[in-house]
Amino acid sequence: MSRHGPMKRVQWIGDITRAELAKHNKPDDCWCSYEGEVFDMTQFLGRHPGGKKIILECAGNDMTELYKQHHAYLSINFIKGLKIGRLVY
Repeated sequence: MSRHGPMKRVQWIGDITRAELAKHNKPDDCWCSYEGEVFDMTQFLGRHPGGKKIILECAGNDMTELYKQHHAYLSINFIKGLKIGRLVY
């Protein structure tokens, strides 16, 4: 993750609805959920070895299935500092 120096921790928001998650679907404001937790992926876009396009496909939505499809061997813990809340229904 050192392609551009360390990532900055993001501020915890708490409960996030699906409607709120859906609003954050752009390269300069990119949130994704994973197994019910919400991450602000904005600063990670340029660091993702596979490119930002694949993350942007999930922007404002759930990335669980896509993540597990491509990274079954890799823990999500490497972006734990980007967690901003939990998805509420």
